[in-house]
Amino acid sequence: MLRQVAQSFILLLLIVPADIQPSVSQSLATINHQVSVNDRPVQSEQEDDIREAVFRQQFADYEKNNLHPASNYYLRIGKKGDDPSTKFLRRFKGHRPKVRKGSQATYSGVDAVDGIVFNIYAIEWTNDKEALVFGSRYEGDIVVPDLRYNVTKESGKWVVR
Repeated sequence: MLRQVAQSFILLLLIVPADIQPSVSQSLATINHQVSVNDRPVQSEQEDDIREAVFRQQFADYEKNNLHPASNYYLRIGKKGDDPSTKFLRRFKGHRPKVRKGSQATYSGVDAVDGIVFNIYAIEWTNDKEALVFGSRYEGDIVVPDLRYNVTKESGKWVVR
């Protein structure tokens, strides 16, 4: 759509008087910038895909190393530990144990008593196909801080390495 508008402006330049052309050219430059930005994959659109891959890796790591199954998994995002969106949580529909928002955990003091809390607090882009992801895990009174994951995009899918 924006590309069509830009093409229309180019046609207008052919028929617009010379004294008006600078303002039309400025508008065209703005539209061309918007087109180029909108045509590039936006990193923030991929961050949920990255988070999903890392959370799934965190689940697998926990399940591989622990004898006691959790009743629920709780997810937190960002340095403030915000809840993920409901849309994001749908990615884990049918997962056992059930995946919930971090704010739904019940606590005794600072310990989650009915599950494990997983957090992804930062994504640092290395390039458009690689990122470093930092997170943590809370298992009752055990805190596993500073978990680091290398994530790469392979065949259109984000994979933890």
